[in-house]
Amino acid sequence: MEENNELKLYSISAAAKELTIRKVALINLIETGKIGVIELGKRRKVPHLELIQFIKSNTIKLNPKFKTYSKGIESIVKKHKHSSNDSSIDEINKVFNKIRGEQ
Repeated sequence: MEENNELKLYSISAAAKELTIRKVALINLIETGKIGVIELGKRRKVPHLELIQFIKSNTIKLNPKFKTYSKGIESIVKKHKHSSNDSSIDEINKVFNKIRGEQ
């Protein structure tokens, strides 16, 4: 999808294809106001800039440091489910303290 197509209008099907989502999902995004459309008679067209704006406003950047900790937390919680002793609780507290930067 090129950004220099500012005036380009997509049909609902073509816009869904550009976003690589199903048509029904795009219609839901339109009906919830997350993507704007231009109504031309009975037809709806999705402006190229709406697709660009939707992508920009919904792009998140994951923090790799947090991802590492979340895996650690998951394994400790699984272990804790099978044994409810004080050492498991201590392990969980250590991980949470690392996340908070207290160690």
